[in-house]
Amino acid sequence: MDFMTPCLFLAALYAMAGLSHQGLISKNSPTDELPSTKAPTYLERLDKTVKTRLNPTESENVTEPTCYPELGCFPTSSPWFSLTRPLPGPAAPEEVNTALYLFTRNRPNGTKVMLWPKIDLEETNFNTTKPTIFITHGFASNTSNEWMHDMKDAYLENMDANVFMVDWGKGAKGINYLRAASNTRIVGAELGRFGRHIVGLGQQPDQIHAVGHSLGAHISGYFGKRMASINSTIGRITALDPAQPGFEVEGPEVKLTKNDAKTVDVLHTDARPFIPFFGFGMLQPAGDIDFYINGGALQPGCYTVEVPPNITSLADLATMTVETLSKWVSCSHGRSYEYFTWSLKNKDCFFVGRKMTLVENVAKVGTLGTLTLADPIVDSIRSCTKDNCNILGFLSSRLPARGAFAVTTNDKPPFCKSRADEMKALYNTISLGVAGAWDKIKTPFTMIETPKLTKFGLN
Repeated sequence: MDFMTPCLFLAALYAMAGLSHQGLISKNSPTDELPSTKAPTYLERLDKTVKTRLNPTESENVTEPTCYPELGCFPTSSPWFSLTRPLPGPAAPEEVNTALYLFTRNRPNGTKVMLWPKIDLEETNFNTTKPTIFITHGFASNTSNEWMHDMKDAYLENMDANVFMVDWGKGAKGINYLRAASNTRIVGAELGRFGRHIVGLGQQPDQIHAVGHSLGAHISGYFGKRMASINSTIGRITALDPAQPGFEVEGPEVKLTKNDAKTVDVLHTDARPFIPFFGFGMLQPAGDIDFYINGGALQPGCYTVEVPPNITSLADLATMTVETLSKWVSCSHGRSYEYFTWSLKNKDCFFVGRKMTLVENVAKVGTLGTLTLADPIVDSIRSCTKDNCNILGFLSSRLPARGAFAVTTNDKPPFCKSRADEMKALYNTISLGVAGAWDKIKTPFTMIETPKLTKFGLN
């Protein structure tokens, strides 16, 4: 029994519990009308859609996919639509309006990339020999958000790279969360098209690192899936508290998985069931390396919020705009990108994670992540080895330990709890004592020579 088993069990229980409260079909009679106070026009249409899709003979064309040139087709049948995932089809690409902005050390103010009718990088200083980073926001957001610029600046301070900020603000601020979640498929396809282009120019896929928050994490997953389908698997995905509603209990086609890149690392900061606790981050592990920070559910300095009384199932999110929803989502969901950005900024202090035991895993899942006493507090490096500790952030994929890790932080920036002298000894321990590794920490990260983990072991 591993960590995923109890997580999957718990997630399934809550999914079933949510179904019992869904207002998709009237509880009294199949012909009863939904109460007007809880069933706006959108839900009435959703109810009809559910019925017709569960009885496809009533409408032969209801599951016909919508196709777009160079992006492919987007089915609206299973697994993209189900009782546990009552999402509409995605909006058209021009409505989602995906945009890319390239930032480099030579052009720190950024350049917008032309994506249509053809991709044109001539007016940019994109360099195929450098690492390429994609930073993607979640719902009710866009690239004007301060955290995206902070993260971009932290990257460029530490490494000479191509940093793309992915803006899908129009698609992320649609009528409601359900539509925004569906629109992620279009953004993932746009990134896949762009990824194929830059690989054709000479970009090495293993030098591509996609970072995404919330719904942006699943966009990164779709991007990775598209690249893997053309034998160009990208090097890394960092998922910052990947969105739970509409994804947690779904199949691998629908959500981020550890197969979407050579290394997938995940930060869990709001891992509580959506129903009844209004948690927005995934509970179960989704990567090669999963960091459950401060229990993974409620972050220090964040306060619990009262769950909106009219939200009893995923379908109820159709009644709430994404802007309103974003005000309800706890600050714990946003801490993931703060922690990751500070992991890039901190030079003498790391967020150290210790591998969790089966007992700790079960205790965490059984208490919905709230039993912080179950977290292995890493206040001393004596218990760390190359097999049971990893470091959250840029260095994660370069270190050998894999699995689920518990991390503790302070409640204010820079959040880190460890001391510089401990960090030097710790890094030398878990990086297998590579000569001079610590001295190179203060140079650009691309200069750090650490072991690389392949399917055949360390080399």
